[in-house]
Amino acid sequence: MATITYRQATMADADAIWQIIADAKAVMSIDQNPQWDNGYPSPEIIKADIAKGYAYVL
Repeated sequence: MATITYRQATMADADAIWQIIADAKAVMSIDQNPQWDNGYPSPEIIKADIAKGYAYVL
């Protein structure tokens, strides 16, 4: 069984976090889910959340 690690995100994680979100936004767009089509979140918001200590990764 794999071990799952939960930790606070760092700026080194920002690009990977953004890629996951961008992929999710593309799928949601195909499914006509409008949740994230107003520009939120953006790479800048992700970086700001990391800087404030609000972001976590598994």
